[in-house]
Amino acid sequence: MGWLRHRGGAVLLPPPRVGRGETLEDWCPAHGREDLLEEWDEPVRGAHDVTRASAEKVWWKCGKEECGHRWRAQVGSRTRGTPAGCPACAGKVPTATHNFEVYCQETGREELLGEWADRSRRPKDFMPASRAKVPWQCGACGWGWEASIFNRTRSSHASGCPACAGRVPTATHNFEVYCGENGLEDLLGQWAHPDKAPTDFTPGAEVMVPWQCGQCGWGWEALIRNRTNSSHASARSNRTSVRMSTRSNRTGCPSCAGRVVTPTNNLAVWCGEQWREDLLGEWAHLDKAPTDFTPGSAVKVPWQCGECGWRWEASISNRTNSSHASGCPGCAGRVVTPTNNLAV
Repeated sequence: MGWLRHRGGAVLLPPPRVGRGETLEDWCPAHGREDLLEEWDEPVRGAHDVTRASAEKVWWKCGKEECGHRWRAQVGSRTRGTPAGCPACAGKVPTATHNFEVYCQETGREELLGEWADRSRRPKDFMPASRAKVPWQCGACGWGWEASIFNRTRSSHASGCPACAGRVPTATHNFEVYCGENGLEDLLGQWAHPDKAPTDFTPGAEVMVPWQCGQCGWGWEALIRNRTNSSHASARSNRTSVRMSTRSNRTGCPSCAGRVVTPTNNLAVWCGEQWREDLLGEWAHLDKAPTDFTPGSAVKVPWQCGECGWRWEASISNRTNSSHASGCPGCAGRVVTPTNNLAV
């Protein structure tokens, strides 16, 4: 500190700024950081050979007797405003007393050690919350997979074997096996994927695959999950409840269900079968034909009345509705026409 006098009196000056070229050996005592000199463990160079803001990485050794961890870090990282300390004391690196192996033993998670399948690295080489992906092998089913250590140790929603959870196809849990166990062999007969087999998917797979109807020959694509009604069909699912739900809610052939236009399912065919040729006479669409729509289509199309000539738009389903089929609004007096207005 120093004093500066001027007309208004004396003021206290701030301490002089430390130059970047100051050696670490000189900087530490001046700033109360003798601990850095004690932790200096570089065998080739001394603290007097580097500046306090050097980017050079050197060896350090923790001064705590119970730790003694050695690590490399930049000199400047230890003298900055928020200096870095011992990574072992901060729980950032595995040590003899803090690692994944110790964590499993202390928390009763020895099954994770039994499922460890990394042949080149050991559990004690990692932290319990490490994001590193390592191989595992299930002790129950023998399935092998990769997952981060953190995903297996986190307190909420820790991940387990994906095969036991029914998330991957296996020899005992796949779409083919599921169909056989639940009386859904018809789905196997409709399978039309050119490159994949039913054994390559789980029954709850959210994958679009091609199908072909065994009755009408119609081809379409649908999610496997939608055909089995099984978003979470696992290897341990209740077979009875699954069997009931798949039969009642699973999707089928859209052609047989009348949801797509075919040569045998369209408005023109329906009108002929239902004695509703009047609708074909009132059809006024310039670009589309009645054969381009299903009888239950919600698409609005133009119509022209055969009696009064009135033109209007209405959905096809409104005109084919069995209980409340709509007709010409002009003839029904619901619109103003030359023959239906207040003056007349």
